[in-house]
Amino acid sequence: MHEGKAVLFDIPYFFGTIIHDRELVIAKRDEARGVIDFRGEVKIPFCYSGITYDEGAELFVVSDAEYKEGLIDADDFSQRVMCGYDDIGSFVNGQAVVAMGEKYGTIDSAGNPVMPIVYDKIGLLENGSYWYKKDGMSYLYSGDGTLLTVGTYDDISLMGDCYRVCKNYLDIGILNAAGEDILVPQYHEASGGNYYGYSGSRSEFAVLYRRDYKDGDMIVSTQEGNSGSGELPGIFLLNEITPRVSAFWELVQSGSFMWAIWRI
Repeated sequence: MHEGKAVLFDIPYFFGTIIHDRELVIAKRDEARGVIDFRGEVKIPFCYSGITYDEGAELFVVSDAEYKEGLIDADDFSQRVMCGYDDIGSFVNGQAVVAMGEKYGTIDSAGNPVMPIVYDKIGLLENGSYWYKKDGMSYLYSGDGTLLTVGTYDDISLMGDCYRVCKNYLDIGILNAAGEDILVPQYHEASGGNYYGYSGSRSEFAVLYRRDYKDGDMIVSTQEGNSGSGELPGIFLLNEITPRVSAFWELVQSGSFMWAIWRI
């Protein structure tokens, strides 16, 4: 007791992440990380250089003194995967990307290998689709394993019902749900959502978001320079099927936009 107040921990811990629903704390002691419960009982010993919690998989990702990563079960604190990977990513639909050296593969939540560690890059997407890069080519698959497209992409991510693709670490394009081009990669930024936003200062086009659009719908302007409430040429209205040139003023006059000034 200190000054009439109950003390949960009277030991030299530096507290990190608190996991309230499990009444656990990732803590630091003498430069080592471990996990204790709200009563101060050690659940994971203080012998790791790093610990993070993957809430979706209910697993702790732990790093040893050599910064190799493994997995510990959050229920019984058993070692699910021994430390040996250079990196373990977040679990998506029951799998996580793992790295050894400069090659990548995937494992399931039990630690079993799913994709061998032979790829240059792997992306697991929330809709169940996934992609990998090998020997300079990227392959995008649907959740049922159907090959959607092959290209020289550096990155592929979801944008609503579409895919945002990047080539040369700079040029952005959009594919529809079937893996077909909506916008050929040539832009410096692209994103979608149900809110208003703007592109970075180095981009050559702006992105607008309509209040009533579903994710994946957006407006893209290839107009350079400063833009205000005037009409912009080169505007495309995107959906998951095809782009079409929009009547921009009609959209503005309809009140569908949260209007602002942006710079491209």
